[in-house]
Amino acid sequence: RAATVRAATECELLVVKRPAFQAVLGEEPEVLAQISEVLVARRAALGAQELTESSTRSRDTAPVLLARIRRFFAAQQ
Repeated sequence: RAATVRAATECELLVVKRPAFQAVLGEEPEVLAQISEVLVARRAALGAQELTESSTRSRDTAPVLLARIRRFFAAQQ
C-alpha cells in the first residue's frame, strides 16, 4: 500500500475480488499495462520519496510495476 485515501464527499465503492479481476485480465490483458503506467505517473507526479535504500518500490518503472502486478494476480504475460 502506498497511500491512505479519504473521500472528500459521500461515495459508493465497489469491491472487485481477485477472481473477478482475473477474469477481466483474461479478456483484456492490456488493462495491466495501463494500470502500471497510471500508477507510475501518479507516483512521479506526487514526488514520491525514497522509502529506504533497500527498497526499490520508489524506483519502479512501468515495466517493473507491470511485472509485480502480473505476479500478484498470477496473470499470464
